[in-house]
Amino acid sequence: MTPQHLTGSTSIKSLRHARYGSIYYLLHPPRSKMARILFSICVLIILTLILAPSTSQRLMASYDLVILGGTPGGIMAAVAASRVSKGKAKILLLERTAHIGGLPANGLGATDIATRGATAGLFQEFVERVRQHYVDTYGAGSKQVVDSSNGHHFEPKVAQKVLQGFLDEVAGSVDVLLGRQFDSQQMYAKVSDGKLRRIRVLNRSSYREEWYRGKVCSSRTFLETGS
Repeated sequence: MTPQHLTGSTSIKSLRHARYGSIYYLLHPPRSKMARILFSICVLIILTLILAPSTSQRLMASYDLVILGGTPGGIMAAVAASRVSKGKAKILLLERTAHIGGLPANGLGATDIATRGATAGLFQEFVERVRQHYVDTYGAGSKQVVDSSNGHHFEPKVAQKVLQGFLDEVAGSVDVLLGRQFDSQQMYAKVSDGKLRRIRVLNRSSYREEWYRGKVCSSRTFLETGS
């Protein structure tokens, strides 16, 4: 078979074994309408693969602060940064699962703090809001309020609701992205001047890589609490 005899009805197998190979067909497109359409599609696919930027280098957005982990620690870090900056900081909170809240929102419904009087800050706000939820829902003298132990004991759904409330209050400066998985490998983190500046996460819905840059990057997962 020679290139002059190839038509749109020629089988793929025949094309593979054509004497002049694919280079000939790149320089001499087929003549039939269907073959030209298929040829054009193939060329577009090839050009897309060649010219498209590498997913490993695609930067989605830049932030003042990027936080890994939608746990209570990650949420409160985002809330604190937003409050300190009076809502001017641009903050990103990345969570691997489809829900925020970490362990308290997934069954760990009792804090084990023996010296409750020594606690303050955002944690104190959290337990006060938990208690208020039970007061508003069941009444001040209800068994549920007593069982909440002044907000230190709670149902997972209540913990998630309260934590979501914190995020709703700073929605203007905090972006929350769920289903973003960070793999602790050096190739997925870019360090500059000894500081983590850019991270790669996997979008678990689209299975695409996403890179985010932060002036400060902080990890607030259950196992990683450093910055």
